[in-house]
Amino acid sequence: MDSISQKDVKSLKHIVLLDNLKEKESNSITLKHILSSYFSLNIKDEVMVDSNDVAAILCTSGTTGCAKGAMLTHNNIIFSEKYFNKELGITKDDIMFMPAPLNHATGFHHGIIAPMLIGSKVVLQQKFKSKKAIELMNREKCTWSMGATPFIYDILKNIREDEVYLSSLKFYLCGGAVVPEEMVRQAYEYGIKLCEVYGSTESVPHVFVRPDENIELTFGTAGRAMEGVEVKIVDENRKEILPGNLGEEVSRGPNVFVGYIGDKSATNKVLDDEGWFYSGDLCVSDISGNINIIGRKKDIIVRGGENLNSNHISQYISKFPLIKDEAVIGMPDKRLGERICAYVVLKKEVNSLKLEELLEYMERKKSLKGIGRNTWRL
Repeated sequence: MDSISQKDVKSLKHIVLLDNLKEKESNSITLKHILSSYFSLNIKDEVMVDSNDVAAILCTSGTTGCAKGAMLTHNNIIFSEKYFNKELGITKDDIMFMPAPLNHATGFHHGIIAPMLIGSKVVLQQKFKSKKAIELMNREKCTWSMGATPFIYDILKNIREDEVYLSSLKFYLCGGAVVPEEMVRQAYEYGIKLCEVYGSTESVPHVFVRPDENIELTFGTAGRAMEGVEVKIVDENRKEILPGNLGEEVSRGPNVFVGYIGDKSATNKVLDDEGWFYSGDLCVSDISGNINIIGRKKDIIVRGGENLNSNHISQYISKFPLIKDEAVIGMPDKRLGERICAYVVLKKEVNSLKLEELLEYMERKKSLKGIGRNTWRL
């Protein structure tokens, strides 16, 4: 406010002050004044809106780090959440706990629109704190929740350490990062069905594991597409490939966005003329239509002409007994093009770790098809 004025920005018409935050200036009005003087629009002033008009623009960075505004129509949003509720069996009697920001796809779609469509209650937490989250869910008798993997990780840690329980929570939908099998099993022991979901701002979570399906389905899969949405796996030439083969996940349906605002070039790269959205995510499908997300196309490390998935390697390094946390990236190499680089954080009681120890551990894991010691060479 001190650095910008109507003199600086010729197009600026009004400066609105939030009450009690600053004294009123001569050329500004307060929010309180606007609300108190509000009047209904006359019929002649009403703006006619079509269901295919853009209703919301949600920002997404994707893999480039460049912010893009994904345009979603009224039909996109209503279809997505109507069938989302239907597939999950959500009713007006269910109570949702939403810890994600409401300006994100998860918070906006599933924290605002989904409950509103069926008239159910939603409990919000402005800034996520796991202990407070548990207290809120128990106090409000929340029956389900949804959020990123770190949220449920912290919640399960508190349940284990503090010996508290979530008495009413039936299931938690988890996405945005890899969902470890051990986390799913642990949640199940506490009476929570941890179900993986998959999607993006452009194609709002359209694949998920249904809570009433066998718990084993959660292990190694993000589930199958919801009703009304098509999903297929394609190769580098955008040709559909058979189940069991690694390729890019693409989706089509009434939920898919209509483009990036003001960026036709970026839109054309991911949205074709037939309405297919190319996610940039690599996955494998099975004959039942369930998909297993392997990682981003950009997560691939090309080492000596061999394509290696950093997330795949990361999963095995993370299970090494001496390691608390880790990350795997590709490092430039003059001879190989790229080589594997692993950063690790050791557990508190561990003083050191030799590379040979880790390589020997990875060697024992080479029972996976096509994986040998040369693959793990860092």
